[in-house]
Amino acid sequence: MSENSLNRKTDIPLESRKRGSLYGLFIGDALAMPVHWYHDRSALKRDYGHVTDYMAPKNLHPGSILRYKSYEPVNEKGNILHDQVQYWGKEGIHYHQFLMAGENTLNLKIVALLIESLNEKGDYDADDFLDRYISYMTT
Repeated sequence: MSENSLNRKTDIPLESRKRGSLYGLFIGDALAMPVHWYHDRSALKRDYGHVTDYMAPKNLHPGSILRYKSYEPVNEKGNILHDQVQYWGKEGIHYHQFLMAGENTLNLKIVALLIESLNEKGDYDADDFLDRYISYMTT
């Protein structure tokens, strides 16, 4: 892209461009969700082909990061993984195994919390966002 094309005026209202950017963020995350953590292109192609639609993740994930991780919450209230704790440290488990086709990852669910806070408060309110984040992660 040329610098000129980045700076040119558009007939699309700013509010519409902002909204489109957010939709793109959520759509892109949902499309990429099943293929997160695939670092082997041949495994990616074998398991998903060319991703053009929303897909559910396959539970067997050859490059799963979960096998390298362990998780010990300091207490029950601090257990943010809830029923997923049992899968940490196991081979081949897909990190997003319980998400459905078109569903967003945790990262975008947290973005949604921020957007809700911004819309309700009219500006960034760190305390409000932190309350929402803690509530979401601990329930």
